[in-house]
Amino acid sequence: MKEIPVAAREKMFLLFSYEGNILISEDDFKIITASWAVFSATDVNNDNELDINELKTMLWLVEGKEPDASRVASAMYTMDSDGQGTISRLEWIQFLVCPGDEDGNNYFDYELRKKFDRFDTSRDGKIGFQEFVEFLTAELKTLTVAVSL
Repeated sequence: MKEIPVAAREKMFLLFSYEGNILISEDDFKIITASWAVFSATDVNNDNELDINELKTMLWLVEGKEPDASRVASAMYTMDSDGQGTISRLEWIQFLVCPGDEDGNNYFDYELRKKFDRFDTSRDGKIGFQEFVEFLTAELKTLTVAVSL
């Protein structure tokens, strides 16, 4: 997959700033955009949904090996929350930040999901207002320490 040009990445990263204060770390930004990009790269007809063949391609990209039919069917069943037979971009993102299966196993090992779990202190699968404030406070402290070093 071709990398996003530096100029485009810098412009997108600026979207995460407010009055010159960065609201997200560069590493987290890369993780989010990589997840977004892998979906876009496999959505060959640009309809913002992945059919079973596009999903197979995406799994192949993410996992580094060709998935068998049962792996693809399992992923479709797990991610297709509305039962339409396709994976929307929103379903993909929701899947990435979900808490995993009933045994606590992660479907993918993404830093985005780890961060979500860290700040979802109520463990309700949502980031409420107070949890969001705590996330921003922690990220700003991290950035402040990094800048002072």
